[in-house]
Amino acid sequence: MKAFIALLLLAGLFHMPPAWGQCAPGIPEAGNPECLPPDDANSPYYQGDRNRPAAQPQQSRAVWADRWGAIAIDKNTGQAGTVINHSSRSEAVDAAMHDCQMHGSPNCKLELAYHNQCAAVAWGEGSYAGASGPTKQNAESIALQDCRKGASNCKIAYSDCSLPVRIQ
Repeated sequence: MKAFIALLLLAGLFHMPPAWGQCAPGIPEAGNPECLPPDDANSPYYQGDRNRPAAQPQQSRAVWADRWGAIAIDKNTGQAGTVINHSSRSEAVDAAMHDCQMHGSPNCKLELAYHNQCAAVAWGEGSYAGASGPTKQNAESIALQDCRKGASNCKIAYSDCSLPVRIQ
């Protein structure tokens, strides 16, 4: 008799209703709606509009870091110092001045400091001009126009960009 009761209990364990079981983390619902999170449109506990899927998590917005460039020129010698992609204005200015002075020019002056854009210097017979703009072509065009106001045979001597960098 004891063996019969033990056998009956053992058989009962194999036929437990599925609702008594738990869903393991990371395991799909496998037909058991109790395993779905309550905010899932297929869950019996879902409170939203069943014709519209559950809200998707919002993606984080991009985070950008400014990048600075600078141009220092000694107009007496024609030497220049140029830098791009510095994280602050003061770093860019200091680096451009240092670069200009490294070429043996004692009278370097800051011509232009810019960030998140492009810059150009046009040089001609008698004068030069520096300009910044959203694109390299735009900066070059403005520099040439400004140079031609006081000089002839203006040509682009330098152009480059310091564009923001995505950090997240």
